[in-house]
Amino acid sequence: MSDITYMPTGEGWLYLAGHKDLFTGEIVSYALGERLTRNLVSQSLLQAVTARRPERELLQSDVRR
Repeated sequence: MSDITYMPTGEGWLYLAGHKDLFTGEIVSYALGERLTRNLVSQSLLQAVTARRPERELLQSDVRR
């Protein structure tokens, strides 16, 4: 599961993109940035895939068109 949020800091907004393993309940990866960009989410997802090395069948899109 993926989520994006933001937090106010003394220097402005800080954005967080994170990925959670729904089977174990663990936070697998996250990335922080000064701007909310596609790259921030991609960076966190790449870290998650690198850390967990899931089977190819587990990587699927559930986007409904």
